[in-house]
Amino acid sequence: MPLTLLPLTPFFILSLIKYFRNIRFFETWNNLEKLSFTWFLGPFIFFSLMSGKLDIYLIPLYPGIVAITYCYIFGLNNNKIITSIKFIIGVLLVFCITVIPILPIYNSSYTLKPIVRYLQNIPRDTDIISYKFPESKNLKDEIHYDIRNFEQLNDEFNNSVGDNTLIITRDKYKNNLNHNFTEVFFNDKYSIFKKNNPISL
Repeated sequence: MPLTLLPLTPFFILSLIKYFRNIRFFETWNNLEKLSFTWFLGPFIFFSLMSGKLDIYLIPLYPGIVAITYCYIFGLNNNKIITSIKFIIGVLLVFCITVIPILPIYNSSYTLKPIVRYLQNIPRDTDIISYKFPESKNLKDEIHYDIRNFEQLNDEFNNSVGDNTLIITRDKYKNNLNHNFTEVFFNDKYSIFKKNNPISL
């Protein structure tokens, strides 16, 4: 999330530090501070609990983020603003040198982005289902497929798997599929399987 907020990121982080430190004085905050803080915190906790995370999920948070950052910046006096800007420039330089180079590795290994790219290029007659991955339905807007999730490897699951069916699952569940399906794409968090042999229950 921090990268998508640039150039507000450093100010936003400082605002969170300030408001979390003063959370016990919540009743003394002005209305904009209360509204912006709760606007950010509620959706942030909700979306953090979801296993499949896409950048589009952050959109509801942005109004709260901008408002709470505004409250922080204009609550500073001139000297503090100058000091904060110098600090932020230093943080950005360190960030650019240390974090940005590893972002492609993180995105490739630990997010759904490569999974989405793979699914966007499959033949249109392909069916997609998921196993123990109910959040897969949130990929619909990205890949334009309706994905049905199955929690059990039962007859209903078997009957839904054809020669042109792909199965998405989390890495921790892929061993349940390894003996009966071929893994066609994966990263460190997610896998895509295709039918190999019929499943015997």
